[in-house]
Amino acid sequence: MSASSNKEGRKLDIIGHHHYSLASFTLPASNYLCAMGAYQCHLWNKVLLFLSNLPEDQKSKALAYHHEAMALAKQERIMAHHVADASSKKVCIAIHSHAKIFMASINQPLSQMTLETE
Repeated sequence: MSASSNKEGRKLDIIGHHHYSLASFTLPASNYLCAMGAYQCHLWNKVLLFLSNLPEDQKSKALAYHHEAMALAKQERIMAHHVADASSKKVCIAIHSHAKIFMASINQPLSQMTLETE
């Protein structure tokens, strides 16, 4: 393997590391987003108990607002699911790419390997 392809391998390795780091950060963030969506649903369901004490004209507006808030919380949880799914796929791609580069460097003869120090 020539020195230029070694440099390309290192560049790909760095890119894979960045993708892995980003995906590793995004997974807990999506977990937090899902937890917040579930917590919003819980809070809005508690508010629903107090809506029966409102006058009829305010109750209809409050119920419409409650309906919109619940729909938003549900969409937030769906979005968190998609973010987690994309992040996990990104982690798999980064690991797979790193493994391919690693296996390519193992399979080359020792006479072709070059040592570069920077």
